[in-house]
Amino acid sequence: LSSFCDLRDDSYDLIFIGSSRANHHYDTPFINDSIGISSFNAGEDGRGLTYQYPVLKEYLKKNNPKLVVLELASALDGNWNDHISILYPLSNKYNSIIETAAKIDPYNRYYLMSNLYRYNSNLIGEFKSIFRPFKASKTFGFSPISINEASAGFDQERILSFNSPIDSVEYNILIDLIKMCQKKHVNLVGIMSPIVLKKMERPNVIDSIFKTNGVPLIDNTYFRLDHEPKDYFKDAVHLNEFGAREYTKYVMHQ
Repeated sequence: LSSFCDLRDDSYDLIFIGSSRANHHYDTPFINDSIGISSFNAGEDGRGLTYQYPVLKEYLKKNNPKLVVLELASALDGNWNDHISILYPLSNKYNSIIETAAKIDPYNRYYLMSNLYRYNSNLIGEFKSIFRPFKASKTFGFSPISINEASAGFDQERILSFNSPIDSVEYNILIDLIKMCQKKHVNLVGIMSPIVLKKMERPNVIDSIFKTNGVPLIDNTYFRLDHEPKDYFKDAVHLNEFGAREYTKYVMHQ
């Protein structure tokens, strides 16, 4: 919950939201030092749109950033919908968490009345945060992957396709997130980070949602450096700190 708690009370010009590919790819301290704006990385490992939506909704209640950058997964299959549970301990303070949880399962509205349920859903995470506290404010939320970590899992000839049905919950929350930004007059950009694959095939519905609502969607899937991928990728879908710095420079120009 650290990045959520650090984010909600401070005003930033630029906010990044998304899962691990946001968390590890957008070097906000470098952005802040380079161009003199205030940016914060609110990405969280393993969190989907059901997590990102209430976090952003609560932030926009008190703040008006100039730009929100939404890092997108290449599917809307609902596999991460239940990962909102890390926010359940805060649901008694923030009704948007309850509202989003109820979209996944209407019974969640009643389950979350119980303190026992709210905290049991995330007991392991609670213990980890006690022994290994993370101060997101020190790095503006950015969590780099060390270049010393062994890289693995590359398959540059692989074609990744997402043929699963479109999950209605995730589909509707993406549209709600776009509409929310438009209502608040906050600029929104969708973006997709680099991968080490021959080809990434995503559902046309993602492009359609952004086009229909007049929101830019930037596909950086095939961003490359003049290095071997193992020099700037941790694995097939995550950049290390060197790759993140170079990619951040590229995104800043975009």
